[in-house]
Amino acid sequence: MMRKLIHSQTQKKTMGRLAIICVMLIFASSQLFAQDTTWGDDGEVEDAEIIIEKDKKLELPKFNKYYEKVKFDQIGAGEIPVKFDVKDLSFSPVVKPSKIKVLKLKPQALEKVYNGQVQLGYGNFNSPFVDVIYSNKRDENLSIGAHVNHHSFGKGPVDDKNSASGSTLAELFVKGYAKEIGFYSTLGFQNRFNHFFGYSPEITTPLKDTINQKFNEFDFVGGFNGTKQESPFKYNYDLAFNTISDNFNASENTFSFNGKNSYQINDDWNAGINISGSLSTYEDSDFSLERNQFKVSPFVRFKLSGFLIQGGFNVVSAVDSTNQDSELAIYPDFNVAFPISEYLDIYGGIRGDQDFNTFSSFSNANPWIQNNLDIRNEITKFELYGGLRGKISETVGVTAGFSTGTYENIGFFVNSQPDSSRFDLIYDSGNTAVFRLFGELNYSFGEKAGLQANAEIIGYDTDQLPEAWHMPQYKMSISGNYRLINKLIFRPQLEVIGGIEGYNAASDIRQKLDPIVNLNLRSRYILSERSGLFLNLGNILGSENQRFMNYPSRALQFQVGFSYSF
Repeated sequence: MMRKLIHSQTQKKTMGRLAIICVMLIFASSQLFAQDTTWGDDGEVEDAEIIIEKDKKLELPKFNKYYEKVKFDQIGAGEIPVKFDVKDLSFSPVVKPSKIKVLKLKPQALEKVYNGQVQLGYGNFNSPFVDVIYSNKRDENLSIGAHVNHHSFGKGPVDDKNSASGSTLAELFVKGYAKEIGFYSTLGFQNRFNHFFGYSPEITTPLKDTINQKFNEFDFVGGFNGTKQESPFKYNYDLAFNTISDNFNASENTFSFNGKNSYQINDDWNAGINISGSLSTYEDSDFSLERNQFKVSPFVRFKLSGFLIQGGFNVVSAVDSTNQDSELAIYPDFNVAFPISEYLDIYGGIRGDQDFNTFSSFSNANPWIQNNLDIRNEITKFELYGGLRGKISETVGVTAGFSTGTYENIGFFVNSQPDSSRFDLIYDSGNTAVFRLFGELNYSFGEKAGLQANAEIIGYDTDQLPEAWHMPQYKMSISGNYRLINKLIFRPQLEVIGGIEGYNAASDIRQKLDPIVNLNLRSRYILSERSGLFLNLGNILGSENQRFMNYPSRALQFQVGFSYSF
C-alpha cells in the first residue's frame, strides 16, 4: 500500500510539472496565433493577356512557403540521423533589364489534377484488396481528404481459416497554412486481426474463436508550425493521442506532446530546445500500469573551420515499470560532420537517450504477443557512431557507417511457457552491448530504371540471457524499378533476413531459424492517364519463412487488380 501511495504522489508531482510546461507552451503559441490569419483568395487561371506598361511600378506580394513537419527516425535499431542546418552562401547578381520588345502571351493551362484514386484487387488465399483516397480540389492554402484501405487473407499457411489475418484502415487528414502559420491534423482508426496458429500439430485443432486476436486502435495527431521563410525563429508543436485495445481485455491510452524550437543567430550559429512528454496507462485482466516520461533537449549548432558541429544533451525524467520513483537522467548528444566533397560528408558522434515503448509498438512488432506485459522504456546508455553519406556521382548515392553502444531494457520475444503459440516479452537483467555495420547504395539509370541495395550486420552481447532471442543478426535487401516500355513498369524486391534464434519456454528448446528469403514483384500496366492494371507476386520462391518460431509465412501469393483516378 505504501509503495502505491508513493507511486501515486510521484505521478501527481510529474503531472504537475507537465501541466506547468503545457501552460507555458500554450501561452507562447497564443502569441503566434494572435497574428492575422486571413486566407488568400482561391481562383482558377482564366484566359487573359499579359501587357507590359513602361512606367508601371511592380509590387509583388510576399509568398510564404510551407515547411514540412520535421521527421526524426527512431534511434537504436535504425540509422542514426545527423542533421545540420547549412545556409546556402551562393548569391544572384543584379541584372539590369535590357530594352526588348515583350510579346503578349496567353498563360498556360494548369496540369490536370485528379481528386481521388481507387484500387481494387483480389488474390489467392481469399485476399481482397481495396484502397481509396480522396482530397479536395487544388487549393494553395488547404488540403483535406480521406483514406480507406483494406487488405486481408481469409486463409493462411496452417489450417486455412485458423491462420487468417488482415487489416482495415480509415483516416481523415487536413493540412494547410494561414499567414505565417502552417497546421496539420490526422484522425485515424485501424483494425488488425490474426490468429494464434503456432500451436503444436499433435494436439487437437483449437476452435477458431478461441485463438482469434483483434486490435482496435484510434490515433489523433494535430499541430502547427512556422512558415515564414525569412524568420530566424523556427518552431513546431504537436499533440497526439493513441488508444488501443484487444479482445483479451488488454488496453492502453497514451497522450504525448512535442515542441521543437530553434533560432538562427547568424550564418554560423543556431541554437534551440526540444521538449516532449508522454503519459500512458496500460490495463489488463490482472493489473494496471501507469507510466510517464518528460524530456528536454537543448542544443547548439555551429560551423568551425569547415566542420559542422552540434552539441547538446537529453534530460529525461521518467516513471517506468522498473521503478516507482521518478528518476532523472542526463545523456550526451554530440555529433560532427565534415564535407570531403561538394556532395559527400563524413560524420560521427556520441549520444544517449530513452525511447518510450508502448503496448501499441510491441503489438505491431509481434502480433502474437501475450497479455500482462511488463512494458519498459528502452535506454541507450551510451552510443558511438560514425560513417559517410551523400553522392559520389550524379547517379550514385551512398550511405555507410557503424554504431556501437550499451543498452538497457531491449525487449526480446520467447514462446510462452503456458502456451507456446503466444510470446512473452522479456528483458536482459543486465546491459546489452550492440554493434552494427550498415550500408546503402542508390543508383539511378535516368527516367527508365533505378536500383537500391542495403545491408546490415548486427551483433548482440547479452549479459544474463543466453541469446538475443528472435533478433536478426543480418539483413539485406535489393529493390528496383524498371520501365520496360512507356506503359509497363516492374518493381522487383529481394529481402534476406537471418541469424534468428528462437526459444520455446514450454519445451525448453532453442532453435536456429532458417534464413528468410523473400522475393517479390510488383508490376503495373498503364491503360491511360486515369487507369491501369496491376499484378503483384509475393514470396515467389514459396519458402515457409519464419520470423517468429512456429509461425511460417504463406507460400506464393498473387494479386491482380485495377486502379482508376477521378
